Parts: sequence; structure tokens; C-alpha cells
Amino acid sequence: MRLLGLLVVILGIAAIVFGILFIPQASDAKQKVADSLSSGVTLDNLNEKYGLISGAFSQLVAAGMPSTDPQYVMVLGQRTSLGLAKSSVGLAKFLNTAGMVNIILGVGLALGGCALMMKKSQA
Repeated sequence: MRLLGLLVVILGIAAIVFGILFIPQASDAKQKVADSLSSGVTLDNLNEKYGLISGAFSQLVAAGMPSTDPQYVMVLGQRTSLGLAKSSVGLAKFLNTAGMVNIILGVGLALGGCALMMKKSQA
């Protein structure tokens, strides 16, 4: 039982370490996305700008504009880049949440492993 408790404590510590590593990576990724956005687009208004560009693209498609038209290509490129930025921000938020969950899970595992080792030594 003592070996099992030690194994659980080691897994808990590893989970805490990975959680601590995930959180700074998430904030760095979010900052890189914010830095790479064009002028006039911030993380706060990213969803609004994507909605506007997506609406303009839908209008161009509905109007039957050929895909070789420069305006069509420009709007398609803007929609694609803003969509990728939205995806990257969402992934950074998920990574931040996963880091917090790992830390909480790691603390629980470490405490549970310690309790398991203590229980065996008392018996």
C-alpha cells in the first residue's frame, strides 16, 4: 500500500508541474495572437469583426461573385485569418483552463497519496 501511495503522490506532483507549465504557455499564446492582429482588431472586438467579415462574405457568395474577383479573395482571406485568430484564442483559453484543472487534480492526488501512505503506517 505504501508503494501505491508513493506512486499517487508522484503522479500528483507531475500533474501540478504540468499545470504550472500550461498556464504561462497559454498567456504567451494569447499575447502572440494579440500582437499578430491587424490594426483596428483587438481581442475584445475579434468576434464582432469576424461576424462583420463573415456577413460580407456571405453577401458576396449570395450575389454570385466569381472566386477570381479580387474583392472576393480579400474578404475570404480576412475571414480565414480572423477565424484562425478566434480558434487560437479559444485554444489558449482551453489550455489555461486545463492548467488550472491539472493543478487542482495534482493537489488532490498528492493529498490522497499522502493520506494513503499515512493510513498504512498507522495500521
